[in-house]
Amino acid sequence: MYESGKQQVAEGSTDAGYRYNSPRDYPDIGDYAVIGDTRTAALISKNGSIDWLCLPHFSGPSLFAALLDQSRGGRFAINPRGEFSVTRRYLEGTAV
Repeated sequence: MYESGKQQVAEGSTDAGYRYNSPRDYPDIGDYAVIGDTRTAALISKNGSIDWLCLPHFSGPSLFAALLDQSRGGRFAINPRGEFSVTRRYLEGTAV
């Protein structure tokens, strides 16, 4: 167990599909996709959770910040109950 603020977290616990054994076990930044509207952008994990989002613009406060702190940063996630696999792709030469 390690202590995160006042909350104790069991080693090997899972959060939105990520398994981490210490506070330093975070997904690689390259595992994220970005979506945005020219005013703000969100980083979406391979499991579909929003792990980083500032609102109402890029310089606004972070609403979700699991990218920086898995235990206290917050994320938005909706996941299927059963097992699932994830794929992503972009149209060649675009951010779409």
